[in-house]
Amino acid sequence: MSTSHSIGTHPTASANPRGGRELAFFSQDHRSLAWAYAIVIGLALIVGIVLAVGLALQPLAGRDAATDATNYRQLYTMHGLVMVFLVALPALPGIVGNWLLPEKLGVAEMAWPRLNLLALQMLVIGGACFLVAFFATPLDTGWSFGLPFALESTSSVAWGLLGIVFVGASLATQGANIVATVVTSRGAGRCWSDLPFFGWALGAAGLVQALVTPVLLVALALLFAQRSGASDVFSAGGADVAFDQWFWFWAHPAFGSMVLASLAVIGEVVGEHGDRPKGASAAAVLSIAALTVFSFGGWGIHVLGRGDSQAFDVASSGLVLASGVPLVVLIVDWVMTLARGEARGTTALGYAATSTTAFVLGGLACAFCVVLPTGAYLADTSFPTGAMHFLVVGGVLGALFAGVHHLWPRWFGVPVREGWGKFACFLYFVGMVLAFVPLCVRGYLGQPRRTLDVVVADERWSWYAIAGAIVLFGGVTFALWNLLRTMLDSRAALARTEGE
Repeated sequence: MSTSHSIGTHPTASANPRGGRELAFFSQDHRSLAWAYAIVIGLALIVGIVLAVGLALQPLAGRDAATDATNYRQLYTMHGLVMVFLVALPALPGIVGNWLLPEKLGVAEMAWPRLNLLALQMLVIGGACFLVAFFATPLDTGWSFGLPFALESTSSVAWGLLGIVFVGASLATQGANIVATVVTSRGAGRCWSDLPFFGWALGAAGLVQALVTPVLLVALALLFAQRSGASDVFSAGGADVAFDQWFWFWAHPAFGSMVLASLAVIGEVVGEHGDRPKGASAAAVLSIAALTVFSFGGWGIHVLGRGDSQAFDVASSGLVLASGVPLVVLIVDWVMTLARGEARGTTALGYAATSTTAFVLGGLACAFCVVLPTGAYLADTSFPTGAMHFLVVGGVLGALFAGVHHLWPRWFGVPVREGWGKFACFLYFVGMVLAFVPLCVRGYLGQPRRTLDVVVADERWSWYAIAGAIVLFGGVTFALWNLLRTMLDSRAALARTEGE
């Protein structure tokens, strides 16, 4: 591997290796904001993990059935809100994107620094609203605010809706800023052919987020108005399906934006470890473009109708299955890049491989959810829940850990302890498989989602899922502990240098 591609040797990064240490929540500097995002999202991740452990252990609580069901629905709702809106959606653009995008594009700052700061502040306000929704009267509608629960619930629905409005505005602002930064970077003498893969993929993620988030905000505003008695748009027959169409028209492209941002980070890590060519290959750019189109074409079909006809179902299934082709193209491109560069195994590359594997497994699971007739059989079971967890926790969170381990030496000037890092990555991978495969198996056996009712035939699989959740929790804990040790090593090295 050539020295020009070695980790942490980028001239922009080395010129100010500790420039991101100012924890400034009121700074417009993109590196300071990356650190602020890391603090906010790190705290949200800890909360989400605690809620997930509570969910996994809920079947062992042993109280009366009504209390167990209520607590489970509250934990399920808050876990979904925190992990989707406060971790999975903002993490990669906020942390890795804020730090790396200007550097990769050769510009000094994001296109709109003030809006960059505003996006962070709105995210914090949204998180505060979620806290109120949890501690006042715990929200129990489910994270997607499905009807009739969202209209009939006496929990803190208004606070939950307000939190999503602030987070959604933050995501739309963040996405628009990323697109503007990519487009305006051409003014610095950069041609489209010189744009790095990281810019293409993250720009596509930002574009999707900026375009679809207003749909979510409109739908939630109408829902809030109906709860207040000012509207009855969702009161007609089949209104629950109509709201579902609104919500998932946003949600499915939003999940596509998560995947695109994850691919941006994975491609960056692979490029640093392998023989990265100048700019992005034509195959990689076309793959990103195809994934962007499929995100809208395949999942945005929710807004067009309910899919009552077989032709409609076949068309949507074909679009979803087609999205696997560009992913395979990207994987082949990454393998060739690593082979040319004689890459060595690192913790960052291990998490990148884990994330890629999770996307493949989640994609295969999603294929069963949309292909007829298995899609109808698996609907409303825990199978789609397992597929979503592979994509969000395995894929997106794995890419986040890959990006953080990739940037950590730049932030602190000392390498991550690779032995402990690889051990944590191994636990993360094993826990992911052990926790989420049983969800899919239980769904195949008939386990309904969002309930404590356990199908007799799948009881042992619930124990496998609990064991997997514990192992996954251990992997995340070891990873965070190892990163903290690296931070302390950096402080000790700095103290010794100052003492000399």
